[in-house]
Amino acid sequence: METKIIVLTPVKNEAWILDLFLKITSQFADHILLADQHSTDATLEIASKYAKVIVIENKNQAYDEAYRQQLLIEKARELFPTNKRIFIALDADEIISADGIQSQDWETIRSTPINTTLYFEKPDLYLSTDKTIRYETNFWPLGFVDDVSTNHEAQLIHSIRVPQSEQKVYLNTIKFLHLAYLRPNIQRAKFRFYTVKENVAKVNPWYRRRKWYRSPNHLVQHATVVETPTSWLNYTDGKLLDAVKDTNETWHNLNILENLQKHGSVRFWFDDIWDIDWQKYQQQFDPTAATKITPPPALLRFVLRLFDKIYQ
Repeated sequence: METKIIVLTPVKNEAWILDLFLKITSQFADHILLADQHSTDATLEIASKYAKVIVIENKNQAYDEAYRQQLLIEKARELFPTNKRIFIALDADEIISADGIQSQDWETIRSTPINTTLYFEKPDLYLSTDKTIRYETNFWPLGFVDDVSTNHEAQLIHSIRVPQSEQKVYLNTIKFLHLAYLRPNIQRAKFRFYTVKENVAKVNPWYRRRKWYRSPNHLVQHATVVETPTSWLNYTDGKLLDAVKDTNETWHNLNILENLQKHGSVRFWFDDIWDIDWQKYQQQFDPTAATKITPPPALLRFVLRLFDKIYQ
């Protein structure tokens, strides 16, 4: 039975990083499945340049991690029914380290029996490629040696990406470098998006949302910032990650605006999203909009900041 390493990746407006992701990922993957959710940038054009890429359409209008993960897994099983399938579930901003591409761990992975979950370290490059956030425990279930009888139990947000098994293998030499914190403005927008999403879905109380998604970024309080090992970035094409640029333009903020318009401002007063003037932001995109977006009163904001200091 031929073994296939199949990377499963959801995408939505990932043109900023997709070319880099596909160029590097193609070096270890046999196939790359992209589930595109209504991208409006050059995502599909970039994907079409890579022979190993298969694009499937995520028709869902809503943000739903469970739906897109199941979509990718089912499609991989449909396309490669007679192969031993090894799923590696990555976001587009998660790039394998240079020294991981030819790692002996791939032989371990290929020989691992079916119904095994694979765990990898996922360090965060922090503000530049020179620094990295590493955690005491940072092995993520990003891979699965597929057994079609194993169901994937997923959730709406922050879902585990692959089926879980009692059989686990931890890989030490393959790192997937998370690039999100090379773009702090976008990461901040994601934090706002997550807290709004959880508010609407009623999956977390407000005080936990403030703890997990507060501004400024708090990861360094729970980890160690170290020099990035040069072996991680020693790609044959040179300093590829230098192309990563930050911006303030992202679909996450537009989604937040839609929720403020739909549900009203007061519902989100306890969420840490008010570092943006949403009324002004609304006027930039729709000067005729009649929705009044009112930030929380100054006294409430003061009390919440005080609460944050005590609670943290």
